[in-house]
Amino acid sequence: MRAFIYGTLSGAVEPVGAIVTILLADFIVPALPYLLAFAAGAMLYVVVEELIPESAEGEHSNLGTFASPWDFW
Repeated sequence: MRAFIYGTLSGAVEPVGAIVTILLADFIVPALPYLLAFAAGAMLYVVVEELIPESAEGEHSNLGTFASPWDFW
């Protein structure tokens, strides 16, 4: 029951964020390309820093890293 309540509370901020975004849409639209570029860079960082090294660990590590960027360096 506690997990359900915490999950519900964590989702309760989404309508608040949506209302703030709608109210500030005129200011957010010009900055949108920069915000999306930042989000893409953050996801690339996570992939390079976390997922690629983890795929190299384990018994069958050559399958996960067959075409990784580390093979070219």
